[in-house]
This record gives sequence, structure tokens and C-alpha cells, in this order.
Amino acid sequence: MTEFPPNKEGESETRIIIAPERWGDAPRGHHYCVGLMIALMTLVLSGPISLRGASYALQLIFQLLFGDQARLPCANTGRLWIQRLGLYELTRPKEKANDWVWLADHTIQLDSVQCFLIVGCRLSDWERDRRPLTHQDLQVLLLEPGATWNGEVIRDQFLEVIQKTGVPRAILTDGGPNLKRGITLLREQYPRVTDSSDIAHKTALILKKTLTKDERWGEFLKKSSQSRKHCAKTDLAFLASPSLPDQARYMNIDGLLKWATNMQHFMETSNDGTHVEPWRVNIEFSWLHDFVQPLAEWQRLLDIAETVLHYVRWEGYHARASQELEGHLAPLRGQAQGDRLIDQLTDFVREQSAAAGLGERLPGSTECLESLIGKGKRLEGQQSRSGFTRMILAMAAAVVKPVRDIIQTALETVKTRDVDEWAQEKLGPSVQARRRLAFNNAAGGTKTG
Repeated sequence: MTEFPPNKEGESETRIIIAPERWGDAPRGHHYCVGLMIALMTLVLSGPISLRGASYALQLIFQLLFGDQARLPCANTGRLWIQRLGLYELTRPKEKANDWVWLADHTIQLDSVQCFLIVGCRLSDWERDRRPLTHQDLQVLLLEPGATWNGEVIRDQFLEVIQKTGVPRAILTDGGPNLKRGITLLREQYPRVTDSSDIAHKTALILKKTLTKDERWGEFLKKSSQSRKHCAKTDLAFLASPSLPDQARYMNIDGLLKWATNMQHFMETSNDGTHVEPWRVNIEFSWLHDFVQPLAEWQRLLDIAETVLHYVRWEGYHARASQELEGHLAPLRGQAQGDRLIDQLTDFVREQSAAAGLGERLPGSTECLESLIGKGKRLEGQQSRSGFTRMILAMAAAVVKPVRDIIQTALETVKTRDVDEWAQEKLGPSVQARRRLAFNNAAGGTKTG
């Protein structure tokens, strides 16, 4: 045991406990155990580092500082801590108020099961420190796996969450039809609830419609794809264009446009040091000369979209939002395609802002929820190939502020058996468990002896 010097209040604190026989048996209140939990979970949830990587990193640090005396938790222990913390966040009582804003979405991995996630923040908290929402601004209100998610089922889940928080001021979604239907049904009972739509999804949708109507864009995508295949496995591979993701591709076109602009500049200037003959580069990428003007137009569209996204992330929807946005976008006017995009986006912001009361601002971006879902998929890792596992609770754990009192209360309140019971009730047998059962039966039953 190591004693540290007195703290600012003059109290001496025991902050290191070396090698307890079992971590669960370590004396309560000692800073070492809770501090270690915070360190491991922060590495995994915010690092981002894998559970095994975080465990090894802590072992290495303690070995360097304290020799071989410290027994540290393995990856499985860290996994259980995260699951217990997540279940605590999901089930702890939430304050009832009339200024909640909910953010809702589904995530799917394998099988027919989708997970419905609702997180919330208080308008009073957001307006006090207005900025883009982060994970730790959120509270997890619902994390529900299920196979059927029509409007009626979603409405019922909304009603269940109302029992925890009270009637929300607004529900912000990506505009999916089932979510919209669920909110419409809820509004029949609670008309005060505002149905808000995420600015990023709307921007991507309008941008997609704008670009797909442009024949030059389709030709540009075709040429860049062909060039990428030609360059693969050659010494020109370092010049190959990036590929667009299958999902949310119109939220990620900036990388492709930046590549094209850089490639044009590279062809016009000296490429000394690349060890590639300029004539080969010019032959392979000569098609880019046909897109000088279109690329400038498309870059302006992207600048408009990014200006709108930045504004709504920070300012939300409010009475003067469309007018203020018009001022920010005025320097980008002057091109027909861009002007139409500006008109469509400002009209959308005006429509969404109409529901905001006098002096009220409503969040307009679900990007923090989307990234939370992405973090959940990362934390499930290879297990996501088997459908949802109890590690989906890591999404709830990721919003918890990693401070000593909260972590200690959470792990004293929720035990491993509570996680087991929750998983049995909500998830049932995993895909892998059902696979083993099916194949064992097909082989004539499980082996014995």
C-alpha cells in the first residue's frame, strides 16, 4: 500500500492498493480500484483501444512503475465493468422535466433484430453551453433489441420512456418512415411534442438529388472507379482515388473531391521524388481534364452543405435561423446549382425552426447519436458478426462521465448477474448459440463423455 502526500484539504488519501486477492474483495472507497476502473474504461470507451490492448497497456505501465507486484484485471474483467456501467446508465432513474429533447434511431448488425436506441438531453443544459452535442451530453433512455419496429411499436416505446422523463419537448430523428409514423401517433396523444429532422441526413438527401441529376457526376464516378481499378497493384496505387462507402456516401464525398483537386494540381506541377514517369500519370489521369469546371461547381455545393451543417450543429433550429443562415451563405451564391441548393436548405431550416418558441433553440443534428452507434459497433468488434451481444450496453456506458463517484456507485449497484438477467430477457440465445444447437442436432445430438 502506498500513501500519497496530503491533498489540498490536508487529508491523506490511500490511493494505491497492491494486488488484492480478488478485485471484488478489495476494500471499498480506495482510489486505486476505482481509479483503475476509470483508466481501463476510458482507454476502451474513449481511446479507442481494444479491451485486450487496454489491459496490456495498464499491465505494462504498472510493471514499469511498481515491478511485478500489481495484479491487474484482464480483458474479460474490463468487459464486465463496461457492461455493468452501461446497464446502470440505462436503468438508473432520470429526472422528469418538460424540456427533454430525444434523439432516436435504429441500428442493425445481423439477423432480423434491430436495436432501438433513444438518448436525451435537457434543453436547459444545452442552451446554457450551446455547442455541438457530445456523447457525455446525452443520457441513455432506451436500448431495446427487437425484430418488429413499425410505427405502433415505436409509439409504445416512446410512451414507455415518457414514464421515465415526462413528455419530451421534441424528438429528433433521421426522418425514417417508421420513426416518423411513431412520432405522428405519439402526437395524437401529446401534440406539444415537436417532430424534428436531422440536418445532416436532409443535406445528404438534397445533395444526392442534385448530383444524380447531373450527368457529369455519374461520368466522374465511373471514370474514378475505372482508374482506381487500373492503379491497383501497380506503382501508381498511391495516386488511386478513394472509394465512396456504400452507406451515407453523400455525406462523405469531400474526400473524393479533394483527391480530384489534388490530382489535377499534381499533374500540373513537378512530381519529382515519386519515381513515376510524368507521361504515365498524364495518360492514366487525363480524363480529369474534362472535369475542371464541374469540380469547381461540386466543391461549391460541398461548401454550402458544410456551412449549413456547421451552423445547425452550433445554433440549432430557432426563429431567426434561416435569416442568419442566408447571411452566411450569401458569399457562396452566384451559380445556378448552388443557388438552388441554398434555397432548398434554407427552406428546410425555416420549416424546422417554425416549431421553436420565442427565444427557444432546438438541436438539429443527430451526429452524436450516429457516432455513438458507430462506437457501439466498434466495441462489439468481431462479436457483431454474431448479432447483438451484451456489449451493446457499451453504448450506454460511453455516455457516462468517468468520475470516481459515478463509477463506484454504478459498479456497487449493478452486479454481473444483473447483466446476465438483462441479456437473457432482451437478447435471448445468440446467433452463434443457435448455430451450435442446429449443427449439433444435425450431427445427431451433442457429444457426451
